[in-house]
Amino acid sequence: TELLHEKIADGEVMLVVDYNLENKIVDIDDVTKVLVDDNDRIVNIGKEIKKYNAYDTGIFLCSLALFEALEEGSARGETSLSAGIKILAKKKKARIFDIKGHYWIDVDDEIAFKKAENILLANLKKTSDGPVSRHLNRPISIRISKYLLKKRITPNQISFFSFILSFIWPNLLCIFSW
Repeated sequence: TELLHEKIADGEVMLVVDYNLENKIVDIDDVTKVLVDDNDRIVNIGKEIKKYNAYDTGIFLCSLALFEALEEGSARGETSLSAGIKILAKKKKARIFDIKGHYWIDVDDEIAFKKAENILLANLKKTSDGPVSRHLNRPISIRISKYLLKKRITPNQISFFSFILSFIWPNLLCIFSW
């Protein structure tokens, strides 16, 4: 949400980067690398660059200038998004926004999707969970969450179902008391 409060000048683009070069979930062979100067301006960007100090997260805040730069790059046979950013960087129109340790993962294939899903589900566990939560409630909750995600059931639908159930269940207990 911090990015939404950022302002960019007309003709500018802002790329969200991660300065944590020790990030264990980054696929170093696939990630786009970024060289940023001391003024938070992009100097270079690309998968094959040797000198870099940040990773491209794939999140942008941009003006129409990015599309103009993409057209310019395309005319030269360079059709990647990085090519457009490079063009703007040469004009000092490409800045960065530091993700500052927030979670992100590059998902561009099924393997990366599964990895991201597993990491997200693992992050549902809390260090404050007691033994019952850790060994019973949380594993069941995670399995249910994973199942419901695949069924495209929204949180609002679950809330509504729980609300209705909270009226029905006590009445059933009264009618069929044991």
